[in-house]
Amino acid sequence: MIIEFFNQPYGLIAIGIVLIILDMFVLGWSTLFFSFFGGGCLVVAGLTYLEWEHVTTPTQKLLWISVIAFILGVIFFLFIKKKSDSDKNQTDIGLVGTTFVLDNDLEAGKEGATRFSGVMWKVRSKENLKAGTRVIIKHCEVGRLYVESQEEIN
Repeated sequence: MIIEFFNQPYGLIAIGIVLIILDMFVLGWSTLFFSFFGGGCLVVAGLTYLEWEHVTTPTQKLLWISVIAFILGVIFFLFIKKKSDSDKNQTDIGLVGTTFVLDNDLEAGKEGATRFSGVMWKVRSKENLKAGTRVIIKHCEVGRLYVESQEEIN
């Protein structure tokens, strides 16, 4: 009975949806393992519905589900790797163009620290800046702001 359920496209669709929902709601997309196998079940269900000659037995279906899950995993992780490799440290958190007043003196080319928006940031500038100078954020990376004096910009 279970094999007959598994042999039907609708059974594979049900298993695929259950695996994806399990991954989404129980595991919180933390592994994506079940989602890849759920996607494999959905693809094989489509192939079974189309009566593709290479997915006629349960063993062939399990093999194809595994192969498709592996391919989905590789494609996903290559996509994520490409996204994470571009601009590894650079982040756009909406701070570029914001102005604030420096707490401490800042020497040109050296890293200093200042409190901005309730957070201690590492700050760099191409020019010497005194405490109390109004600066504008020109570029930001994770934990680091690059600033210029606002007076020189205007």
